[in-house]
Amino acid sequence: APVFFDDFSQERLELNAPLDNWTVSGGTVDVIGTGFHDYCGDGGPSPDRCVDLDGSTGNAARIESVGPALAAGDYEFSFWARGNKRNLTNDTVVLEVETGVLLPQSITLNGTDGWKKYIYSFSLVAPQTVALVFDHAGGDNIGILIDNVEVNRVPEPASLSLALLAFGSAVAARR
Repeated sequence: APVFFDDFSQERLELNAPLDNWTVSGGTVDVIGTGFHDYCGDGGPSPDRCVDLDGSTGNAARIESVGPALAAGDYEFSFWARGNKRNLTNDTVVLEVETGVLLPQSITLNGTDGWKKYIYSFSLVAPQTVALVFDHAGGDNIGILIDNVEVNRVPEPASLSLALLAFGSAVAARR
C-alpha cells in the first residue's frame, strides 16, 4: 500500500486553486478535469481530475506535499505527467524529495507528449518527514499536467523472500 497517494480527486475544479495535501507557492496551479478544461483524459490514470502546474495567472507554481513521515528504508516516488496538450512548446518541472535534496531531477515535456508514468527511487537512513516537490519552470499559464502522485515502500529482499516462502508453504499445506 502506498505511504502517500494523491490523485487530486478530492480537489475542486478551479483555476488558480489551492490544494488540500500540498502547499502552493511562487505562482498558481489549476485543477482541471471532466467538463472543465478537460485535458486529463486521453489515456491518463484518472481522467476526472489532474493538476496543471502553470496556473492561469501566467506564473508557474512550486507545489510541496504536506508530509509524509517515512521510516528508514528504500522507497519509490512515482507520478504520471503529460505535456500541456495546448501548444508545441517545451515545459520543464524540477522534482525533489526534500530532506535536503535527495532527488534532484527534472523532466521536460513537449505540449504533444502523452501521459507517462515516472518512477524514481530513494533511500532514507533514518526516519524523517519528507516533502515531495514539483517546481514548474513555465510562465505562460499552460504547463505540465500531473496526476496520481505516490510514494511506496520497497520491500527488503529478506522480507520479500520470507513472504514468498510463507506463501509457498501455505499453498503446499493447502494441497
